[in-house]
Amino acid sequence: MATKEVLEKETVNFFSMHWNPANVNVECPGGWEEYSMKGPMKNRESPGCYALMNGENVVYVGSAVSRGAGIYINHGLGKRIGEYTRVKDWGGSTKERTYKFVDGWEGKVDSIITLGFHKDFSYLVPALEAFLIKKVEGLINVKKIQ
Repeated sequence: MATKEVLEKETVNFFSMHWNPANVNVECPGGWEEYSMKGPMKNRESPGCYALMNGENVVYVGSAVSRGAGIYINHGLGKRIGEYTRVKDWGGSTKERTYKFVDGWEGKVDSIITLGFHKDFSYLVPALEAFLIKKVEGLINVKKIQ
């Protein structure tokens, strides 16, 4: 089974091959951010990659590059993660709101990690997803890249 540590290592490998700080005026995407399923998700307003986790094991890797519309332009991760989750308890405020996985994922995964990109570099998101699917063993992604 793939671990978060392996995912992070392969992400660093990807950026070492595809991100040249001398030619880019934007900071390279940082580390993967864990989402506790409570309150607003970090990176929700960004395009990026996500991983569905079961403990420290990575189950599934995906990408979110929706261009959005209106006030939600470039909110790829927020929109995509919303397809996997539903409100569990509305709480008193958005910070207190808790979420659960939709049927089909509930019991198979228990958390999400995300890696947000600057909108000008969202074209790299599908490339990172494809790279991780190819390099990280044990994912359940249907379209395993050869």
